[in-house]
Amino acid sequence: MITPFHDTAADLAAAALALSEEARTALKRYSATSRISQRTEFLPPRRAAQEAALFPEPHHHWSKIREVFGNTPFSIAFDRFDSKTHTIMRHGPLSRFLNLRQCAHKRFSPGPISNISQAPGMVAVASYVLFNPNTDEDASRIYNRDASLKLMCGNQVIPVEGHLSQTPQGVRYHTVNQAHFDPLEPYRLVSCGDDGRVNLWDCSEAARLGQPNLIRSFEYDNDGKPLGVSFKPGTSLFAAWGSQGHVCIHQADAEDYLECIVPPLNDLQPIQAVAWGREMTNNLVFATSASETWNRYIGFHKAFDIEKDSLLYCIKNDAGGECIDVSSRGDSLALVTCGEGQRFELSIYDIRSNLCRGKARNVELDRLPRWYEETEANSADASINKLPSSINQVSYSSDDVYVALARSDNSVHVYDSRYITRVLYRFLHDVPTEGTLDDAKYGVYRMQWMDDPNVGKLSLVSAGADGCVRLWDLSVGRSRLQPNGAVIGKSDAYISWFSLGDQTKAEKPLVLGDGAGTIVIRDLDHE
Repeated sequence: MITPFHDTAADLAAAALALSEEARTALKRYSATSRISQRTEFLPPRRAAQEAALFPEPHHHWSKIREVFGNTPFSIAFDRFDSKTHTIMRHGPLSRFLNLRQCAHKRFSPGPISNISQAPGMVAVASYVLFNPNTDEDASRIYNRDASLKLMCGNQVIPVEGHLSQTPQGVRYHTVNQAHFDPLEPYRLVSCGDDGRVNLWDCSEAARLGQPNLIRSFEYDNDGKPLGVSFKPGTSLFAAWGSQGHVCIHQADAEDYLECIVPPLNDLQPIQAVAWGREMTNNLVFATSASETWNRYIGFHKAFDIEKDSLLYCIKNDAGGECIDVSSRGDSLALVTCGEGQRFELSIYDIRSNLCRGKARNVELDRLPRWYEETEANSADASINKLPSSINQVSYSSDDVYVALARSDNSVHVYDSRYITRVLYRFLHDVPTEGTLDDAKYGVYRMQWMDDPNVGKLSLVSAGADGCVRLWDLSVGRSRLQPNGAVIGKSDAYISWFSLGDQTKAEKPLVLGDGAGTIVIRDLDHE
């Protein structure tokens, strides 16, 4: 007979040792049932019924096992089999996205979503405006819509009156490239746009007043457009970088700022990405410049000491920068570059020395597809209309063991950061939802690592051109027996951004935005 579970450690050990043959058989049959349930999905109906008949009532075997181990921490190591849907529900990262309601806000923004940021009870959404500054001078054009920056406070939506300019034809609204909340002052928001300004907002009374308060606005003398902003983790210090190769370091409470120039003054190129140093490199900020044109792959990569207000060193790599990230310990730097012939390379640098000494570890990445303008795809001069492929993001895992790359071929490649000789995992999204060039060419535009401290599982969340936000379990990895890439959010166009919130801080579990300007919220109580 199966003995009941008792509270003491001695009783637990005795019960484990006295585990009867009946319980052992139940465990074996349950494990076999889990494998059969996955395999029968791909078998003909008759064969599937025959195999399923060999293992009836799987929940019965699970109950037998629980009689021995009870509701103890030991039991969470087992899978829970849902006999109604015949699926395996794992205790892990996926559980936080179960039983969530989904609400879609169509045409929430005037263009594709460029950035989403969350604070307790508040969501900031930045977007593009479908407006060509080189040809569209008429501010009355139909695509010149307002609300390229919006705040969501509960069920209240507030269009922020910023990043606009006055023209003879009327008000012209500009793209808001990024917006982020201050880590130390969660209701303080920084945004940057194509109007050339970086705005600092106080959103604490936005719900009551119907508009956030503009604290300060920065305009730079180099005539460049700010392309992005990024807060230093855990501080109110933020960097703003622009199209003319400048990185400006701001303290949110001060009007003065520190200006760092990455490319030479006679060869100004846009800044592609910025990364803050951590721990042993806490005083550093790293910046990489993009290639000047799609056929001139030259970039500059530098480290600045913000405490000494000086350039610390230049990274020896002449290719154009794609993306950059620093490990959580602050001892290594991952840099992705693009060279001649659109050959992409991942380089890992040891940045513990102030001179970045030592040879970088490099690996050439799998080739990416070349996109062409649809009207010129079959013409003799189609090469002049090539759309460049890209590596959209590089990111270290929280334990610094893995480095993940978000690729424009709609996949995520994961490497071991210690031995970057081959790809460990290839996580593939499905084909684009609409099959259009615009959906396909961006691929996986954003990803984020996610830890589950309860069971020690490491997972990766990515957003692709299939209109899905997927969760990849690294413990499953390349297994053919267990499915991977569970869909935790979905929209009708390619996903351009998403935000995973902390529910303990009254944030939404998942907010995603797509290329059609739609916002999708997954929450427990969202209406």
